[in-house]
Amino acid sequence: MCKSLYLVCLLSVLLACKKQAVNNAPIGNGDTWTVEQPEGFIIPDDWEHEFEKDENGDNIYMVVEEMPEPPLELKAFLNYLTVVNPEQQGRVVISLLVGKGGTVSHPKILRSVNEELDQEALRIITSLSKWKPGKQMGENVVVRYTLPVNFVKTKKEAEKLCQDFLDRINSQKKIDEDE
Repeated sequence: MCKSLYLVCLLSVLLACKKQAVNNAPIGNGDTWTVEQPEGFIIPDDWEHEFEKDENGDNIYMVVEEMPEPPLELKAFLNYLTVVNPEQQGRVVISLLVGKGGTVSHPKILRSVNEELDQEALRIITSLSKWKPGKQMGENVVVRYTLPVNFVKTKKEAEKLCQDFLDRINSQKKIDEDE
């Protein structure tokens, strides 16, 4: 999923650069530049990226400059998405839309465990209050977001899962700061 998203973003950038370079159009501060395509890499002249649209005709983005933010602090949000259930364990992955106003809509199960856990995961996701909406070029936009809802056997497992995730985020922040 991540690799395909990266490729779509890369293709979009290359296509924009190719069109601007072909037209010798100004880029950024008014300078012009060209991008050489790697050998064997061909973007058809008639290729255009089509955005998925919501019911209002607004583009649905997957990656934006400012991603939507959940209504809780990160640690509390992770705890909210981790449910202790001694009888059944698993991870339900849900896709949802965060609207221009921050409302959550159109939840869809991407990875199912079973009907009971799927329904509980949907209930958890749809009970979320308003998010801080995503932004692209300073404007609120609709963003498709994917979240896991984890069902674990014990509270100790839930705490470890959340802490491991927070540790990964903090180590990535440290790497970003060092660069």
